[in-house]
Amino acid sequence: MSNRNRTRARSPIERIVVDECVGTNSPLLGQLIDQIGNRSIEIVDVAGQHPGIPDIVLLNKLLDHRTALLTRDRVLHNVAIDRGLQSFILSPKGSLTGRKALGVSPRMRLQPVPSGGLRASYLPEPDPEAQVIVGCVAGFLSEHQLKKFRTKRRRIRAHFGSFDNIAATAITVGRKRTEGGFVGGCQLKVDARHGVTSLSSASESYFLDCSPHQEPLHCVVWALAQLLILQLQSLPATLFVCDAGVFQQCANLVSGHCVRNSLAAQATNRLLRAICKVRVQGCVKGRFFDRMAGKLHQLAEGDSNELVPINMEAVTAAVARTPANVTTSAMPL
Repeated sequence: MSNRNRTRARSPIERIVVDECVGTNSPLLGQLIDQIGNRSIEIVDVAGQHPGIPDIVLLNKLLDHRTALLTRDRVLHNVAIDRGLQSFILSPKGSLTGRKALGVSPRMRLQPVPSGGLRASYLPEPDPEAQVIVGCVAGFLSEHQLKKFRTKRRRIRAHFGSFDNIAATAITVGRKRTEGGFVGGCQLKVDARHGVTSLSSASESYFLDCSPHQEPLHCVVWALAQLLILQLQSLPATLFVCDAGVFQQCANLVSGHCVRNSLAAQATNRLLRAICKVRVQGCVKGRFFDRMAGKLHQLAEGDSNELVPINMEAVTAAVARTPANVTTSAMPL
């Protein structure tokens, strides 16, 4: 056993840092307290005390040899273990383990530790309009789907070190007719200000439109909603649209010329206005187009668990009709 591991093994746990992806209401916290056998242990609720904290800050400013991390993030867990710190995660057998998780790849790329003390929050400034819209969309998603978005949001921030290091986004939008309706989707690229490469596959998401009346703009509503769910609406965005007709409608909306007053146009317009600065560009060739077209063809040809069956007409109506002053305090994101 190395000296570092001996030190860690002898260090009694006096504090538990509960990661945002676990939360203090999780039964895992009670299990860990029972396992440690210290009822007077200090609990640090990351979601409540330091929401949005970058992984590098959590590792360097919240953890030490008398502190245990409780997380569901297997990559972060393994990094903590590699540093000689104590971390616990749910094992495949359903019990808590302090051992490294197997089959985790790739290694996390951590940015330099920001100077200064811990902040009360690392999240962007609250955006009431974005919260209302996200609340509308979240009502149509399962807890599992919402959890996937929370994981994506965390991964994006971890890649760039912090939200402040994200410069802009680009999202490719496409749709394809199938026997059962329309398949639509979006692929997100995020650019850095400095120090790291762009995240060319930050997120991708696809849906099967189960609406009684399917509108071409549904794919844009789906894509733009992703930016708000991932809390990227305060950044300049480029919307690459792989459908000439949909592109023209979006271009008209961005320029202030709303040709149609449908619910789909109203919802799209509201989403466009909720984002800092949107530029719309047609996408009829190139690698973005090829990647989207190939993916939609693959999804249209067979069943896939990547497809989210959803009534986009209902989602669109909710986004278009919900007043801006509606409170969404129950929003689980």
